[in-house]
Amino acid sequence: MKQPFSMKTIVRNSAFGLVALLALVWVSAPTPANALATCSTVPKPIMTIAISGYGTFSNSASNLDAVGSITVPYGTSLSATFSNRSIAADTYTLIDSWPGGSQTWNHMNPGSRTHATGALTANTYFNIYVSTACSPDPFPGPQSGPEGSVRVNVIVQAAPAPTATLTASPNPVNSGSPTTLTWTSTNATSCTATGGAGFSTGSATGGSDASSNLTSQTTFSMSCTGAGGSVTKSVVVSVNAAPTAPTCSVNPLSAATGATVRATASGGTSGSYTWSTGGGTACAAGTTCDTSYSTTGSKTITVTRNGLSGTCPVTITNTAVNGMCGSAEGGTFATAPTTNLCSQGGSTSVAGGVTSWTWSCVGVNGGTTASCDAAVTASPVTCSGPSAGQTGVSYTFTGTGASSYTWAISPTSGVSAPTSGSGSSITKSFSTAGSRTITFTSGSNSDQCTIDITTTPPSLYFDLSTSPTLINVGQTATLSWTSAAADRIDNLGSSPADEAWVSGAEMTDAGTTSVSPLVRTTYSARGVKYSPVSQASDTAVIQVRPQCLPAGQTVEVGQTATLTAAGGNGTYAWTATGGSTASGTGSSLSTSYATEGTKTVSLVSDGLTTTCTVTVAPPASTGTVVVNSVNAQGEPFLSTWTLSGLNGSQTPGSPTASVTYTDQPAGLYNLTAASVEGYTSAIGPGAGQNLEAGETITYTITYTDVPINEEAWVDLRANPTSVDSGQASTLSWTSYGIESRTCVATGDWAGSKDDEGSESTGALTEATSYTITCDATQVSKGDPATVSDTVTVLIGAGDDDDGDPQCSDGIDNDGDNLVDFGEEPIEECEDTEDNLEAALPPPPGDDDDDVIIGACGDGFDNDGDGTIDEADSGCDSGDNTEQSEPDIREI
Repeated sequence: MKQPFSMKTIVRNSAFGLVALLALVWVSAPTPANALATCSTVPKPIMTIAISGYGTFSNSASNLDAVGSITVPYGTSLSATFSNRSIAADTYTLIDSWPGGSQTWNHMNPGSRTHATGALTANTYFNIYVSTACSPDPFPGPQSGPEGSVRVNVIVQAAPAPTATLTASPNPVNSGSPTTLTWTSTNATSCTATGGAGFSTGSATGGSDASSNLTSQTTFSMSCTGAGGSVTKSVVVSVNAAPTAPTCSVNPLSAATGATVRATASGGTSGSYTWSTGGGTACAAGTTCDTSYSTTGSKTITVTRNGLSGTCPVTITNTAVNGMCGSAEGGTFATAPTTNLCSQGGSTSVAGGVTSWTWSCVGVNGGTTASCDAAVTASPVTCSGPSAGQTGVSYTFTGTGASSYTWAISPTSGVSAPTSGSGSSITKSFSTAGSRTITFTSGSNSDQCTIDITTTPPSLYFDLSTSPTLINVGQTATLSWTSAAADRIDNLGSSPADEAWVSGAEMTDAGTTSVSPLVRTTYSARGVKYSPVSQASDTAVIQVRPQCLPAGQTVEVGQTATLTAAGGNGTYAWTATGGSTASGTGSSLSTSYATEGTKTVSLVSDGLTTTCTVTVAPPASTGTVVVNSVNAQGEPFLSTWTLSGLNGSQTPGSPTASVTYTDQPAGLYNLTAASVEGYTSAIGPGAGQNLEAGETITYTITYTDVPINEEAWVDLRANPTSVDSGQASTLSWTSYGIESRTCVATGDWAGSKDDEGSESTGALTEATSYTITCDATQVSKGDPATVSDTVTVLIGAGDDDDGDPQCSDGIDNDGDNLVDFGEEPIEECEDTEDNLEAALPPPPGDDDDDVIIGACGDGFDNDGDGTIDEADSGCDSGDNTEQSEPDIREI
């Protein structure tokens, strides 16, 4: 085992004779002869290292050099206590070392010291070492006594991988409004926004930031990086459609003075309806406005909602008007009709709702009254709830399929009050056993649930449902679940995955949650019973109406209209009658039209259909754009360019000297030109020009040769190039001229690598070689090439004769923050071939005694024959020399 230092004899030979190098070694103050310890009586040094939380490590009389090992998490801080036993010796020296420092103990018997580390990010060790000296009779002067050490290798685990979350609120947002992005992370040192308008993290690992005002669906992304790698998170923010104006209808369209006129509002975007009657009596805010006029003539009623308005006219006369039913007469409605009730006269309130709707159209100025009716849409009714239960437990039953319900329970004995009523959901408990029937009714339709109540625990039951079952993109649906006899409720996620559902907390026996799927989604959950082991699962499906975006757009004849699909089930079929592309599939469709007018495009997904319109306008006045490209000799040159303007972006199909673009709309055009490596380009007369109708503008690109005489390379290095067994080295590499920006590792590592970077080898136990190979481009020629480099990391090069000497191995072997010859004191490293980089302590006392130490006992190969001390054929005892003259060290 390599010790920090010991008393050694150092001899230097030269052509001019023997030169003795004097080094300082210290001993304790003189001790009376009858008090000197003999080598046979000096006990063997026993020491311990106690590491808080990880145990105590010690050597023993049979194993004076003990080695232990612990494994700690990345970033752990440790506290270690070094201790030694009483040592009966003339003198002794203890040296302890820990991550980041070392300390020498002199004349401390017994004793202990405690040292703490900072956060550990790489493998290291704790070490305590002792050497003693004694005076065996009859030899004069102290001699070497027992030596011992304890070493604990500390293996640091890999840094933990970072995690991150990214959410947006609100989501969806109204058109023209921002959203707030909130992010958190763990094990990360920085987070960087990588996508989304106005989103910036400022490298913070957590926080919030407002986006820009949004007018279309936007994906926000960020990447968080830490010592353990990186992680990327994204969130999609939907945008609600722009607000629309409300509409207004009047009943009757013609009325006498003083007669009641009812105006009914519909549509518009959120908010209450307010009215202006144009001279009639005032109306309160609401869906309807009942007003009357004292003067004849044409009147206008205006309804306003969310800042947008709609109008409807009414004529006021003094002529008797008979009541007359409107177009709602004879229709079929699920809810009471509110429009087209009367074509003449005033409407009464709509009544009924079970089998029919009824109302009257009242004449004015003596006119007659007409009776009107319409049928009720027969809505299917479904009752859902548990089929078994036990007394004293509450259970929930739900009616779905219609808009309004009545319900009743029979028999009523033992049922918590009330036993009948209205509403879509009820929760009941039962005090007596028996079967109960729950009936939900809407109009002429009804459905029943039956639950069997016992006094023993019921069998496992679980139900999952959704309301509504069909939504628009960006709308929210409510998932509801109920269970009986379940010890645990598991959220099984959704298909396709919906993050808001999957990330929900542990589910209770009954509850609700809101979800906003972007496409048709199936949600799953289950109830689990522990004894006897059983489970019951259920699913709920939410359909999303397909959406065609934009709902309306205007293009010119021959110009391309691009339409994008959302919602549905992710599979889309398009029909664009009259378009250059009349049909297609996929998430988008691009088409154009040869004639003017309003065109309708249909989108079908998941069995549902939606439409959007394309208004085709006459073609605008056009002009011509010419792009000329020549090399220095005026010949066609291999080059690329993109011309962007009002008609999109255009690039020549293959490199040519000149391309003419005709029939271009008037407006601003920009030219972006690119040349191959080795050449520069000059664009004239300008990168951006305005084209007017009938005008021709010309761009000219001239290329000039610029020779570059460089070739690609990659450089791979290891630091350090040799390590102790179990320690790690750091590989780093840089490159130039790498074409693909990626490289491949071979040898004792593998995988794709960036064109520059660094990484740890991990703990090594044997010499290991690493090779990196990159695809490159010879910059001066543009020709492909392959470049590579190899590095080898050696093991134990500083500990034995097989590696580099300690004074040139690139390692701080003695922990004094100085490395190798040129930095270490001359007492430690006289030249690069020295192999004793260990700080000698200052002499503690008297230095007047001269002691001759035999070269055969100093631990050096003084004569350079490859053998040391008593292994040398020239050594009969430790006092002999290995060369012509003894080595003298003054101490």
